[in-house]
Amino acid sequence: MIKIGKEKIKCNTGVAQRSMVSPALFDLYVEELIQKFIEYGWSFEDILAFADDHLLTCDSVEEIARAMLIVKLWCEGVNFILNPNKSGILEFIPREVTGSWRLERRLGKSL
Repeated sequence: MIKIGKEKIKCNTGVAQRSMVSPALFDLYVEELIQKFIEYGWSFEDILAFADDHLLTCDSVEEIARAMLIVKLWCEGVNFILNPNKSGILEFIPREVTGSWRLERRLGKSL
């Protein structure tokens, strides 16, 4: 609840869909998460963010697991709910690599 003068306004969660200010508000909110990735060793060039879309490049399965833990802990700390149906991991592998290296086998059910 926000009180402005004598008026009380009930706050909703999230930002308004299709609003021009929503991307800016979201970026301000998640700036702390981006800084956490930099603190944990990712370079600024490894983090791409536009509006509510973010991409983090990782070089190993272990790095992906570490990134997922950082996001999970940050979300819990700021009471942010991440929609797993709108999140994902995109794997780029050379054509000659067989299924033994695949992420789903290395990370298991944590995806």
